Amino acid sequence: MTKDIVNIDSMEGLPVKLMQEQLRKNPFKKRTDAVYDILEDAIISCRIRPGTRLNEKMISDTLGISRSPVREALQRLAASGLVVSGANERGYHVFHFTLHELKDLFQARRAIEGEIAYLCAQNRRNLDLKKLEQLAEDFSNCLDDDPQTLSGLDLEFHRLLCEASSSVMLKELYEHIDQKMTYCSIRCIECVREYIDEPDLRAITMQHLTILRAIELGIPEIAARAMREHIDACCNFGCRYHHSWLASSAE
Repeated sequence: MTKDIVNIDSMEGLPVKLMQEQLRKNPFKKRTDAVYDILEDAIISCRIRPGTRLNEKMISDTLGISRSPVREALQRLAASGLVVSGANERGYHVFHFTLHELKDLFQARRAIEGEIAYLCAQNRRNLDLKKLEQLAEDFSNCLDDDPQTLSGLDLEFHRLLCEASSSVMLKELYEHIDQKMTYCSIRCIECVREYIDEPDLRAITMQHLTILRAIELGIPEIAARAMREHIDACCNFGCRYHHSWLASSAE
């Protein structure tokens, strides 16, 4: 069941005050960009839940702006896959991952990030090893933190490796799926908090250190394998608890 936007200021985090603050800080920023940035952040951070219907008129009325920038922002979000429109529906609603889409995302990550780890081990000159070490250690010790903090530590580690790989094409491919990786990371962590003591989850949080050690040793094949095993473990864990995503979305 989808949920209509009735009061944007209080409903699941569509943040009118934040929108107004952003416009005040940069009055020259296009309203389309401002609306897009706010909605994108709210969707990816899960403050707007999957299935929520986004009513163009209600958003524009509440924000006190015309419908054109809202319409353009929603069209851009649709192009990126964060909102969808049904064949027999008017307007948009927030996307949700099917189990097939979740597996597909991890398959893409496996191919892209395995090669990134290989290149990083092959050429370590661009690596900030101290920062990567700190991120890996923090990730392994922060299961009690909120989902966004834990997700941030996870994704920053992977993004730093991507940057250090010096591959323009791999970076473009990585950035293409970055939005949904962020969303997926937050949802996975959010939905498995009750499984905090599960050995598989603990093992996943230690795997960044394993990847980093292989890169530090300069053994590309082992680094690539460690990364692929990490992505596989994350995929298996996410798929195992995919039903929890759906349950939490319906609440």
